[in-house]
Amino acid sequence: MNTGVRLHLLFCATAACLLLPAHIPASADRARVDPFHEVFYTYYTESRSDARRMLSALLKDRTLRGRALINAGKIDEMERRPERARSSYRTALDSGETLAIPYLHAALLESGPSFDEEMLSRLSTAKPDRWLSYERALAHLRSGDTAGAFRLLEEAVALGFNSRELVLSEPLFDTVRRSPEYLEMIAGMSRAPSGRIKRMIEETRQNELRDTPLAMRPAIMKAGELERRGLLAEAERSLRGLLETRLSFNERSVALYRLARLRARQGDAAGAREFLKRHAAHFKTIREDPTGYRAIVRPLMGDIIANDDSGLFSYAEAGEY
Repeated sequence: MNTGVRLHLLFCATAACLLLPAHIPASADRARVDPFHEVFYTYYTESRSDARRMLSALLKDRTLRGRALINAGKIDEMERRPERARSSYRTALDSGETLAIPYLHAALLESGPSFDEEMLSRLSTAKPDRWLSYERALAHLRSGDTAGAFRLLEEAVALGFNSRELVLSEPLFDTVRRSPEYLEMIAGMSRAPSGRIKRMIEETRQNELRDTPLAMRPAIMKAGELERRGLLAEAERSLRGLLETRLSFNERSVALYRLARLRARQGDAAGAREFLKRHAAHFKTIREDPTGYRAIVRPLMGDIIANDDSGLFSYAEAGEY
């Protein structure tokens, strides 16, 4: 897979549903032996100092060091040590642990959009890559450097980038769509079959997440994207419709949680409480969950709700989980 598409997919996977502190094991059986699951279970339910000692021991294991660095970074983020977290993610990435990419990306964006370029530059190779040039152009648009963005777009096109539909659908180009540089660039690109690029990215992302607790149907992902874009009513209609269909355990969990978030963001206390109650009741059902989602998420729900930026914590009742 080329650098740009792989980078895009990793970003999508990170935002797929509720962010969890540890990497998600692929099955419930692995969850029982996964050392990082044990670290975070201890961190949230028993002793934070013991959890740190367990993580320090894992850092000495060569085969686990990359993942241990990422999880150490997550703890530093939760405990308000952003510089240490970024250092752990960088070290993990430098050691060859590509799973550190979305964590480093998110941490750098907290420091400002211009830091996007720092991470993308770290991915540069001796061989030019059209997708990497395109991603770097987007980073320059985020920081307001339109001249630099068009320079990198020209570089991407010269290297073979020809995804016209992707450029037309990218919101970052909205501020420059009437500029001569943009119009000239679009005119020089051939029209690809509508939706082909998006379908390719979505299909590849689904393959990456298959048989893991993060595996979700496209409609769940689309609802999350609508919420991120501020289209709350559209996101809610989509999720309410999904609840009327047959969903897997993890999909129904995420749908109910997101509906609680949407109600909270719109100031509907009764609605937020209702969906939180339904979410908690769903976790107490005897319905099978072959993905292992419930076993991993349930011990962490209190902390997830407490840190949710929609203000869900004020609507949650003690002892629900």
